[in-house]
Amino acid sequence: MSASVSSRPSAWRVGVAFGVVGLFADMVHEGGRSLYGHALLALGASGTVVGLVTGASEAMALLLRHSAGPTADRRGTHWSSTVAGYGLTAVYVPLLAVAPRLGAAGLAPRRR
Repeated sequence: MSASVSSRPSAWRVGVAFGVVGLFADMVHEGGRSLYGHALLALGASGTVVGLVTGASEAMALLLRHSAGPTADRRGTHWSSTVAGYGLTAVYVPLLAVAPRLGAAGLAPRRR
């Protein structure tokens, strides 16, 4: 065996590592998803806007799932797509905490 082959992690290690990363990413994503409506309400959105935004985001997520997989297959970018997805989750979901302070999306009532 060459040194490069023996230093590669086993398939089990990679699988377990991705399982742990996926677990934590799902906890962040699902925890953040439960706060979307509250964050929008804190920004001053009406119930209708909350429903439209959350419904549109769910629909977009479902549609993107159908195109992202075949696109990654055609381009051979499985790893970079996976890392980018987990990276976006790790960055953008925690930003919900600062959205009410920033008045994101123009929904915050203007104070005079």
